[in-house]
Amino acid sequence: MDFELRIVVEKVAVSSQEVVKRDTITSYAIQCPTSIVELGLRHGEQISLLEKIQDILLTEQSILIDHEMHVCPHCGNPLKKNGYKASNFHAVFSDHTLHIQKHHCSNADCHWHNTPTIKSLFGSNIHPDLAILHCEQGALYSYREAEKNLETWNARPRRVNNHMHVKRMTDKVGAVLSEHNQLAPAAAECSAPAQDLIIQIDGGHIPIQEKDKRSFEALSAIVYRPEHLQAVDHHHRQIMEKTCESVSDPCCAQARDVSRHQGDGAGRWGEELLVGVVRSHT
Repeated sequence: MDFELRIVVEKVAVSSQEVVKRDTITSYAIQCPTSIVELGLRHGEQISLLEKIQDILLTEQSILIDHEMHVCPHCGNPLKKNGYKASNFHAVFSDHTLHIQKHHCSNADCHWHNTPTIKSLFGSNIHPDLAILHCEQGALYSYREAEKNLETWNARPRRVNNHMHVKRMTDKVGAVLSEHNQLAPAAAECSAPAQDLIIQIDGGHIPIQEKDKRSFEALSAIVYRPEHLQAVDHHHRQIMEKTCESVSDPCCAQARDVSRHQGDGAGRWGEELLVGVVRSHT
């Protein structure tokens, strides 16, 4: 007797346990594997199964997304439903299109209408987990390498994982973190004041893969207290506790031209660097 496995999703009423809706996602024939490749699901099949389940869940969730207002903000008349708006949503491993209810004013003389999207409702159409992956990959690898890594995990290319999307997300989060790092820390978070500090600063040029683009300049520094420099043997010493900081300018050519006229190039970088490393020790 031959058998198969069916992956089924049921929508069930919680109170009565009545099955309201039943969807068969897919089915798999149960056969004896002839090689290790046939054990379980392949990478692409796993992603596909997850995408289908996500589609059903998102369809049910999109029905519950409703406009908070029930009267027109302009004239006060009741609102009426006005079809659906197709809106894109990017999950960690799959892309989806949700259909969200639109509304318009019931007063024929009032032309107010509302066309919501995932981005307008939640501030972004990219799931935070995917945004985290973009930032982590963008910080550890070049943007093109990050794109290849994400494509490998997904078993297929996705437009949302394009290297330019990774760059924009990394820059956006980096700008927020940079602004946050400029805030003075609370007194309880600060180390005890140091009488002396040792600061080591170095810089260089980092090449990029884009054609006709110049490399960008970067500075890095470490700061530590003299008492944290301990001898390992007669020829080596080790820093037991240190703070690291770095700054970079991806638009070095433009920044350098501005610096020549304003005189704030390396000085501005050095000041930003020193503020970061010294702040944690004073």
